[in-house]
Amino acid sequence: MKHRVRRTGARTVTGAMRALPGPVVQRLVSMWAPLARYGGTSRGGAAALASAMSLLAEPPVTFRRPDRTVSLPELAEILGRSDEDVEGWAGSGLLGGPVVAAEQGAPSLWGADAIERARLIDYLLAHGVSEDDLRGLRDPRQLPLLAIDHALSERATLTRGEVAGRARVDEDFVARVWRALGLPPGDPDEPLFTRRDVEGLRILAAMRTIFDEADLLEATSVLGLAMSQVASSQVDLYRRWATAQVSDADGGNLNFVLRNVAMIDLMLPTAAQLLEIVHRRHVEAAVRNESVIMVEEAEGGLPGEVELCVGFADLVGFTAASEQLMPMELGEMAGALVRHAEETLPARGVRIVKTIGDAVMFTATDAGSAAAAALDLVEQAGRDGSLPPLRAGLAFGPVLRRFGDCFGRTVNVASRLCTLAPPGAVLYHCSGPVAEEAWRASGVAPGKSTRLRAKGIDGGLEAVPVLRA
Repeated sequence: MKHRVRRTGARTVTGAMRALPGPVVQRLVSMWAPLARYGGTSRGGAAALASAMSLLAEPPVTFRRPDRTVSLPELAEILGRSDEDVEGWAGSGLLGGPVVAAEQGAPSLWGADAIERARLIDYLLAHGVSEDDLRGLRDPRQLPLLAIDHALSERATLTRGEVAGRARVDEDFVARVWRALGLPPGDPDEPLFTRRDVEGLRILAAMRTIFDEADLLEATSVLGLAMSQVASSQVDLYRRWATAQVSDADGGNLNFVLRNVAMIDLMLPTAAQLLEIVHRRHVEAAVRNESVIMVEEAEGGLPGEVELCVGFADLVGFTAASEQLMPMELGEMAGALVRHAEETLPARGVRIVKTIGDAVMFTATDAGSAAAAALDLVEQAGRDGSLPPLRAGLAFGPVLRRFGDCFGRTVNVASRLCTLAPPGAVLYHCSGPVAEEAWRASGVAPGKSTRLRAKGIDGGLEAVPVLRA
C-alpha cells in the first residue's frame, strides 16, 4: 500500500511538472541541485539526482510561445523590470525588431521572439552576465548560446602569461600543454584561463621534476584525447535522449535553454565524480599489473598464482573508426562485441573477465577450450556486418587473480599477441609443446609455429595460429 501511494504521488508530481514552463522547472530543479551534486555519495543524493533529471526530461505540454504582441512597457511589467531597462535592450537591438511599427501615437508592438529574448536577457542578468557582455552581442540570436556558454564555463579572467606566472612555469610550456590536451592556447593576451587551470598546471609542473617533458606531454595528449571522447559521448547521450524530449518547437528558446542549463548544472559535478572513480580503478589495475610483472621477473614467480589460459580479442581498426564515428556509435560497436562474447565464450566454459573499450579479456583452465572459444568469437563477430574484423591472442601460464581481475606476464603476453594477430585470426603463444589431442577434442588444432617481434619483450614471441581441426 505504501509503495502504491508513493507511485501515485510521483505520477501526480510528474503530471504537474509537465504543465509548467521552463523557468519554473529550472527553479524547481535548482532546489534539488545542492543534494544532487553529491550524486552517489548517499542514497538520498542519488535519488535527488534521479528526480531532478527525470523532471528536466519531461516535455512541457501546456507551455507555448505567446501569440500576443506587447508594447515595451507591458514587456517590462511582465518581467518586473523598469521601462528604461527594456527600452535599453530594444535600443541595443537585443530584442530584434517590432512586428508592428509605431504609428499615429500608438506604440510599437513586439512579438513572441522579442518576448523570449527579453526573458533570456532577464535570466542572464540575474545569473551574473554583465550589461557589457550583452551589448557585445552582434546578433540577438546569440542569446541562447550566451546562456549555454555561461553555464558551461567558469569565468576566464587570466591570460597565458598570468596563468604561467601563478603556476611558476613559462608561457611556452602552457601553450604546449594546452595543445597536447587538444585545447586552443589562444593569443598571449587573451583571457582564456581560470584558477582551476592554474591548479592543473602546478600539478604538471611538479610532475616535470621527475618525468621527461616529452614523455609528460605524450601522456597529456592521451589524456586530452580520452577526455574529448568522454565529453563527446556525454553530449551525444544527452542529444539522443534528453534534447529530443525537451526541445519542443512551441516552447521557445527560453524553455529549451533553461532546461539545458539546469541539466548541465546537474551533470557536470556528478560526471566529474564518476570520472574520478573510473580513473582511479583503471590506474589501480594498471599499476597492480605492472608491479606483478616486475616481482615475477625478480622472484621467478609469486605465491598464489594459478595456471590459466588468458585471452584478449579486439576489433581491428577501432582507433581509425573513432575518427569517423560518433562516440555513441563506437559504444554500439563495443556493445555488439560484448554481446557476441557473452553468447560464445561461456558455452566453452570460458570466463569473461572484463571488457576494455574495443576489447574483451577472458580466461579458461585449459588452452584447448580457450582456443576454440576465441575462434568461435572471431567467426561469429565476422558474420556481423556492423563490426570490423576481430582478432585474438592467447597465452597459457601463471596468473595472479585479485579483485576479480588477472595480473602477470601471461596477461601481458596475451594482450601483446592480440595486437600482432592479423584480422580474423587467433594466435596462441606456445612456450612449450601444444597438447594437440586436447585441442582436437575441442575441435581446433595449432598451425605452423612462427616467431613474432613484440615491443618490450626480448626475443619476441613464439606463436601458432589456431585453426579448425
